[in-house]
Amino acid sequence: MSHPQGKELSIAVVGGGISALAAAHRLVELAPRCRLKVFEATGRLGGVISTVHRDGYQIEQSADNFITTVPHAVKLCQQLGLEHQLVETNPQYRRTFVVRQGRLHKLPDGFLMMAPTRLWPLAVTPILSPLGKLRAALEYFVPPRRDDADESMAAFVRRRLGGEVFQRLVEPLVSAVYAADMEKLSVLATLPRFREMECRYGSLIRAMRAQRRLHPQTTHESGARYSMFVTLRDGLTSLVDALAARLPPGSVCLNTEVVGLQRA
Repeated sequence: MSHPQGKELSIAVVGGGISALAAAHRLVELAPRCRLKVFEATGRLGGVISTVHRDGYQIEQSADNFITTVPHAVKLCQQLGLEHQLVETNPQYRRTFVVRQGRLHKLPDGFLMMAPTRLWPLAVTPILSPLGKLRAALEYFVPPRRDDADESMAAFVRRRLGGEVFQRLVEPLVSAVYAADMEKLSVLATLPRFREMECRYGSLIRAMRAQRRLHPQTTHESGARYSMFVTLRDGLTSLVDALAARLPPGSVCLNTEVVGLQRA
């Protein structure tokens, strides 16, 4: 990467979060001679990512893992020499609980992200009311949406499974995974496979039952597909530190707020 007239590039990266640091790292790879500056308004890098070690405990104050079905984060860790720190979730503790009326309740077996693979655990769970369970079962007969228009994840779940399933099961689970408002999250951008299942099978319940026949070992799992997630043994701040260490000396400007942009 070089300037059309052969001059060195001057590049400013606004923000010091994980996305900005990954972009800065890639820029240095593509244009090692560029004059790079990373401007961060606060006194630390990493944005919302922050790992705290206290009293023998390691606490992630934001994201605590990343998915492996999209390979970019794992490849970045390998490039940075962090592959030896990658750890998977412990199968012994792959369970999900939600709070209902001040008590912890185990998520129904077979309820994966936004759809059930088994109906009986959904029918006997104390998390849903009888009407909520009936509405969820009627998902089998709800006509599928055939157009390509996007919708929020909240609208998708309410349309397919009803408001109670959304409020008491899906929203606590998915909001915790994505740390975002489901009213604003795009279903096509976030979990497009559920729309694909709706289009192909006409119903999420039909789709999940078909997958259950292909993968019967997953029928007792619930919540997110935790086997797809990994994290770093020393915390995700170690990824931030490794990226920062790869940047040219003096390229990071902390406590420097960018208030405007103008053409040179």
